[in-house]
Amino acid sequence: MNHTNTPGESQRKAKPVAPKVKELTDRTKSIILATVDAEGNPNSSYAPFVQEGNTFYILVSFMAKHTKNLSEGRKTSVMFIEDESDTKQIYARERLTLEVKSSQIERDSETWNTIVTRLKKRMGK
Repeated sequence: MNHTNTPGESQRKAKPVAPKVKELTDRTKSIILATVDAEGNPNSSYAPFVQEGNTFYILVSFMAKHTKNLSEGRKTSVMFIEDESDTKQIYARERLTLEVKSSQIERDSETWNTIVTRLKKRMGK
């Protein structure tokens, strides 16, 4: 599966999520990030995530290059992909690619505390 969408626009009516998409995001623990810097240079990385509705939350380090790229609102794409060890055909791994908008959650806000708690529960310490 290969799909492109623009989430983060929760004010728009959400389309139904295909069962295969939900299965893939449910069994994936990290999200692959593709960001660009001020000069347009690409940067790929990853981060563990939790999902709430059409929103994916990640916890990033201020030392990471992708954090600056995300915080400055540059174009970002994310990808979920089936684990190599689970696929029968390496060229046909299930995947989902989304173009997204990022926003920062203020540290120690109610949302931040809820998401950090969910990340700890899902990922461990």
